[in-house]
Amino acid sequence: MPTNKIFMTLKLALKIVFMSSLMFSLSTSAAQEVVLENNNPVSLFGIGIHQEKRFDIYVGALYAPASTSDTSGLTDPYIAKRMSLKFLSKYSNRKMSRMWKQRIAMNNGKDKWRPLTKEIVQFASIFKRAMQAGDEINIDYIPTIGTKVTLNGTAFITIEKPEFFDLLLNIWLGSVPPTERFKIGISGGNPDNLQTELITKFDSLSPVAGRFDDDLNKPKTQVAVAEKPKTTPRKETPAEAKKAEPKKKPESKPVAKKEQPISTPKKQANEPIANSSVNENPTSTKPSTTALVDRKELFKTDLGGNKTVSNSPAKQSNTENSSPAKKQNDKPATVQSQTAEKQPTKVAKVDPPQEEFFDADLLSGSYTQELINTIRKYQSYPKKALAAGEEGNVTALVTIDKDGEIVEYEITERAASRTLNREVLRMIRRAAPFPKIPTELEMEQFEFEVPMNFKLAR
Repeated sequence: MPTNKIFMTLKLALKIVFMSSLMFSLSTSAAQEVVLENNNPVSLFGIGIHQEKRFDIYVGALYAPASTSDTSGLTDPYIAKRMSLKFLSKYSNRKMSRMWKQRIAMNNGKDKWRPLTKEIVQFASIFKRAMQAGDEINIDYIPTIGTKVTLNGTAFITIEKPEFFDLLLNIWLGSVPPTERFKIGISGGNPDNLQTELITKFDSLSPVAGRFDDDLNKPKTQVAVAEKPKTTPRKETPAEAKKAEPKKKPESKPVAKKEQPISTPKKQANEPIANSSVNENPTSTKPSTTALVDRKELFKTDLGGNKTVSNSPAKQSNTENSSPAKKQNDKPATVQSQTAEKQPTKVAKVDPPQEEFFDADLLSGSYTQELINTIRKYQSYPKKALAAGEEGNVTALVTIDKDGEIVEYEITERAASRTLNREVLRMIRRAAPFPKIPTELEMEQFEFEVPMNFKLAR
């Protein structure tokens, strides 16, 4: 009997272990497989923790089709992908917006991110409140649709250009990742025990659904309130229209008054023409229509004080009468010249000159990339570290003035090798002075981190 009891207890214990392992596999599978929009299945490619100054900020998970074997296949624009972030601690919205823009410029060339500047700024502007523990950001790339961004399940923006997702992906996989450990984890290089630990932490973070809905719906309510008062003043228009009708009748009377002064100036114009025609051309007793035009022109020129024109009226009338075709050709030319003068003003109003879009965070990130690349030019593997087979990651914090001179620098993340730590400080001193701070940033000093990786080739 005792043996049977022992056997039964062992059997029950094995069942408990089996069930617990089954439950654990089910919980991990929730993070390992996701179905995106348009029935696009993706699997967990890599996972890691983003750190800033040794503080855990968020758990990042990268998803791709199960057939994707390495990071080079992630650039395919015909496969679905997801970047998922679950926050471990509070993070301000201003820092969030700045982080995305600076990291994009630090990990992508200017020829890549400059054509998408407006899309980058539009994406960064959706972060209107601070992140808290459990908040989730999903950035899904759906072929033929684009990059869709959701915050705690609420869809905020969709950017159609396929190259935009690559800019965001390079933040994790580019030359200046959050940390080297994070890049290794996102690339699928974690050991099994660390992979399981990170998946468990990722699943334990549950976002509050709809927490960001107010940020999306605020503009809609403002428009609805503004449209209401427009309907009230329209009720008085029928009464006002009836009162306005008798006022339109007197408008026909002034028409006759306008015709009277037309005949009077003709008589006044004919009198001087008759006198001048007798003195200048005795043979012509009846003034022609062309002569009337000529005399009016002379009268105008006389008022203007042009004596040369008034002394030879006959010559002008003869030349104009002898070439009527020229007068007809001259009139359309003046019309064309008038329309040609008006066209440039219309074009200028429709298509004003566009200035280059400027964003301080993008410029700061681009400048940081330039500073880091300047230091990396002086990187070399110390012979002592090579002989000892020493490897490690080193991060330094550097502050420079507006002229690029070093103000201070220190190691913030040390490697186990002192030789490698000292080598990074030497590299910084060799690279000085650095390029000057861009005047657009309007800063007297500039602070930046320099991540350095020392790894032996195998």
